[in-house]
Amino acid sequence: MSYGDIIEHFQLWYGKSIRWFTETKWAIKVPFEDDWLYVTQGSIDNTQPVVYNNKEEARKAAQIWGPNAEVVVYKGHSDG
Repeated sequence: MSYGDIIEHFQLWYGKSIRWFTETKWAIKVPFEDDWLYVTQGSIDNTQPVVYNNKEEARKAAQIWGPNAEVVVYKGHSDG
């Protein structure tokens, strides 16, 4: 299997462009008790972090969460 075949299978499997997975994405975290939580979207059964294509866009969106909100590089599900 060639590299191109692997990429094509990956795109079909995940339904997204490989570029989405390799570009830097930004997210907002807010403090909650002794931890930090991502700002999310979706339903109670299916939430996912809201991600932004650049840091400035994320900073503007983070203003609504107050001075303790933190803009971070989003690393996906493995970020914990």
